[in-house]
Amino acid sequence: MKGLILAQPKSASTSLMKSIGECNNVTYAQNFYTDSDFSIKEKLCIRLLGIKPERKKIREIFPAHDYPAMSMAHSDVCDFQWITSRHKIRLDKEIHKQHFPPTPSNIEFFKETKKLVLIRDVEDTIESYLRVPNNNQFRTLLKENLEFRDCLKEELERWRDGWLECKSPNLMVIEFHDLIADQSETIEKASRFFDLNKLGNEYVLSKERFYRNKT
Repeated sequence: MKGLILAQPKSASTSLMKSIGECNNVTYAQNFYTDSDFSIKEKLCIRLLGIKPERKKIREIFPAHDYPAMSMAHSDVCDFQWITSRHKIRLDKEIHKQHFPPTPSNIEFFKETKKLVLIRDVEDTIESYLRVPNNNQFRTLLKENLEFRDCLKEELERWRDGWLECKSPNLMVIEFHDLIADQSETIEKASRFFDLNKLGNEYVLSKERFYRNKT
């Protein structure tokens, strides 16, 4: 893995990941599930019986107990203090985008990895959640339960501030409004940070999962 985009939710991170991948001709992905590490004997039995191995969401195996509201909406809000020999997360693409929170274990786990932290105004993130046309239970809670909204806001602020406090030459911060305002320059900047050779001079941000106000 050449680099990890640590994305505050609703910050155009999927668009940034895809744009970096395509303009540099490198592989990219977001992982939502773990892989089970079976023994040779177990793999043989599974094959003979025609059983499809169960895949679990990352948050189920590596729960981030300090981020319950964010975990409801994102299967990769997790804490790697719960690493086991049975379940593993596969980060085998050149660029990955994930929502991993800044827990002590996660900071240590990725301390040698080049990390691009993408942040956004927290209130704008919450308003963007309300425009997403799925996850009705989460959206209903956010609209009708003030306590849940306050909890989510606190978690988002703690997610953002925790990564911003990690001073390291392996970490770069990009703000959402800078990404939208100057797309080509921001993609160029991110590509250089990940030691990639950007193809071409101009690149427009790929539009993935955009839920903007209708005006």
